[in-house]
Amino acid sequence: MSGGDTVKERNTLMAGAARMDITPAEELLPLPFVGPISFQFIADRIHVRALYIENLQENTLLVAFDMGEVPYPQETVEFINEISNIRNENIFLTATHTHETPFIGWPLMPADVETEAKYRKWYEQIKNAVREAVLEAISSKRAARLGYAEGKSYINVNRDELIDGKCEVGNNYERPSDKTLALVKLEDEEKNLIALVVNYACHAVLLNGCLVNDGIGISGDIPGRTSTSIEDQLGGVVLWTSGAAGDQNPRVTTNYGYDETGFRTISLGEAGYMILDGIVREHVRNILSVNQRIVCNVDSARIISLEKIVLVKAKGAKEEEAPSIPFTLKLLRIGELAIMGISAEVVTIVGENVRKVSDAEHTIMITHAQGCMGYVPDDWEYEHQSFVAGSSLIEKGCAEPVFIRGFEEMFGNQNG
Repeated sequence: MSGGDTVKERNTLMAGAARMDITPAEELLPLPFVGPISFQFIADRIHVRALYIENLQENTLLVAFDMGEVPYPQETVEFINEISNIRNENIFLTATHTHETPFIGWPLMPADVETEAKYRKWYEQIKNAVREAVLEAISSKRAARLGYAEGKSYINVNRDELIDGKCEVGNNYERPSDKTLALVKLEDEEKNLIALVVNYACHAVLLNGCLVNDGIGISGDIPGRTSTSIEDQLGGVVLWTSGAAGDQNPRVTTNYGYDETGFRTISLGEAGYMILDGIVREHVRNILSVNQRIVCNVDSARIISLEKIVLVKAKGAKEEEAPSIPFTLKLLRIGELAIMGISAEVVTIVGENVRKVSDAEHTIMITHAQGCMGYVPDDWEYEHQSFVAGSSLIEKGCAEPVFIRGFEEMFGNQNG
């Protein structure tokens, strides 16, 4: 056997994937939404999806939750490590950021004692599903080939609308909006789909505030329904991941349940679910179109997983104060595919600038990775006092250069 053949054999890819239900038990309802509104019913089943990839030298695990944020992220990483022996830095967690589930175990939205008790009960249910998904993904591994393709989907829009000179959450067709739809496909030797990773920049808020009988329904919103629809059609497991969507909303939403000044009684009600169905059908068509063009021809690749914590200056901090807001950066490299992860809601321009660091042929950015420390706005949003800037924890202009330096170091350390 030649040296080249030996390297190829060591890097031969294997992969497995699984999906498990994490819908909260009925007895846990109602669960709080915002203000007096609560989650009263189950509109959709929600899931955790796991994708395991290995070669003879290394492995990695991507886990995606149909949830607002990764639940108790550090605890979840340690739990997965315990059941799988996969190193913490090789475990890549993300959430679709649907606003139709409670944000449990998220430090930026702590719960009261009674609610936290419900969350912990739900989390035990989630952990059981995570265990099953991870172990099934690992046990179902088989020889795999990887492919990548990009297309477009036009379901998103920049949400920084200027109304009488004031920035409001709405639709702004002049501000940056990335329509790129990136797909990573893994299939077995018989060309059966193992997993499809979808990456797109859009907030999962189409149903945000859509009231039915004065309550909100648990739902995976666009990402959850999209994944389930494609799984029903193609088989395999579909992991929808959020790109740089901090300033991106669906071009149509049903969020008439409340506004900035108080709660309304007017709502689209059940009609909101018809709008969701229409947008999901469009998004699914876009994904299936790109999927048809993917050629899975990578059967051998190096796998590299790196993780780094960086600190960013807090909003309002004095000049002499050290940066204090922590963000997790993740780099998963599979051959010429780089997956960059950030524990934040990064806006379009910041995402574009940070991705330029990559030296890979194909690069995607996954946000809400290992949790989320809030928004990372661009300068325009600070200058126009946008919702994103007002909600951010960090000082203007501080995060992007820190992220760029962090990823430069990580890409520079790919060879150990």
